[in-house]
Amino acid sequence: MASVDHKPVFSPAQIAAALAVAPHRVDDPECPYDPNTPDAVAIHWANAMTSQSLPELQEKLARRRSKPLVKVGKPESIMCCVNG
Repeated sequence: MASVDHKPVFSPAQIAAALAVAPHRVDDPECPYDPNTPDAVAIHWANAMTSQSLPELQEKLARRRSKPLVKVGKPESIMCCVNG
């Protein structure tokens, strides 16, 4: 991670120390995905957006909202059978 003036915020030793004490597994019942599963993490964050400032983020969000929605196809019909 770098600060605004592009100087590292943490030294390599600080990063190594943090990683050494970090848990290998996370059990968080409030997390909307399983942070221990790389595929779940990738799916959850697939549409994430990064920015360097609030105005940049607002601009990116405005562009995302202005894109037309693309229809993928007709939803499949749902069939239901009731026995009895």
